[in-house]
Amino acid sequence: MTLKPKSHTQLQKEFRQIVQTRLIPLVQDDLSKRLILAQLPLRVPAGVQVEPYPIPPLRRTGYGRTYFVVESWPEINMNEARFPSLHVVLKGEADFRFGAVGGSAGPGTPPQRTSEGPRGRTPRGSTICLMSALSAGTVLAIPAGVLQDTGQAHWFRPHPERANSDLFSMKFIPEGIVCHMCSTAGLKHLRGGWLLARDTRALALAEFLIEELRARQLHSMDLAQHYLSALMLSVHRSLTSPSGVVTGNELRLFLKEEEVKVEVGNASLAPETVFNRACSYIQAHLHEEITLDEIAVHACVSPRTLIRIFNSRANVPVMRFVLQRRMESAHFYLQHSGLPIAEIGRLVGYARPNEFSRAFSRHTGSPPSALRGKRENEV
Repeated sequence: MTLKPKSHTQLQKEFRQIVQTRLIPLVQDDLSKRLILAQLPLRVPAGVQVEPYPIPPLRRTGYGRTYFVVESWPEINMNEARFPSLHVVLKGEADFRFGAVGGSAGPGTPPQRTSEGPRGRTPRGSTICLMSALSAGTVLAIPAGVLQDTGQAHWFRPHPERANSDLFSMKFIPEGIVCHMCSTAGLKHLRGGWLLARDTRALALAEFLIEELRARQLHSMDLAQHYLSALMLSVHRSLTSPSGVVTGNELRLFLKEEEVKVEVGNASLAPETVFNRACSYIQAHLHEEITLDEIAVHACVSPRTLIRIFNSRANVPVMRFVLQRRMESAHFYLQHSGLPIAEIGRLVGYARPNEFSRAFSRHTGSPPSALRGKRENEV
């Protein structure tokens, strides 16, 4: 059931208040026992029940693909998520299901193809995990590629009439954060509005958060909480900006355009749309290795078409454009943050400090330490 639609201003104000008064204070507290990653082996707070059970072999059909969904599995009412997401229980208790596909592969990786070809079955050993009784204040992080529910009520226990919960969800896409509010009251699942808060860096922060939760190393939880705090502040900033929010018909049109499949053909996308999609993907993945083929897949064109569009619109080759964006971001961090140079290098895609230093020196004519020293002298 969908609640009565709210105006752009009402929805923006409501979500801004939720983030400011509920989420930001929540993530500033110790979340070490309330921040859960949907990945095996699970670490859950006391009181949360976990029930794993096997998935029968399922045939890949290409059914239900959207901008948010890679594949839909109607037999089990689950979708394979294209992007990472966060779900915060604001009130009551909520239940979640997620799929660990392929046994040892674990969640976070898309279902593997089998000998039946690209539309074969899921591999044997795939598992669904049901987490019950997630209490208010719990934050669930779901990586991309994980199977999750298709949006039904978050209650899988007996006596569904007892269900009473509010959830705030965020999907992180290259263009920003898609926010959504829903409530479960007895047998009714009430869906609120959808809103896109523009922020091209949010996806990278979400991926850093999930990376630390996966690592489970020294200070991983502390770093994860810092990334989570940065995400909430970023969402609040975007919700405060009049031009930082997209709702209603504008959001529906945007998502409709994003759902254009690669197989539809290049003619469906204008060059400006292709260029903007590619730029959004590049900006959101500066911390990773990026290839021409990956950018082309996200932009829904062939590599050759992408090269032609970049030569026309940016006057530089695609990978040269990627390098420029890396160096621009590095320059910004060096001038406006106190982050160590090695960490800045990692944020812009260089795992080794010496590689970052060489690349920065070749691009700017001076090493990053020189720019950092100049900043400190000016201060």
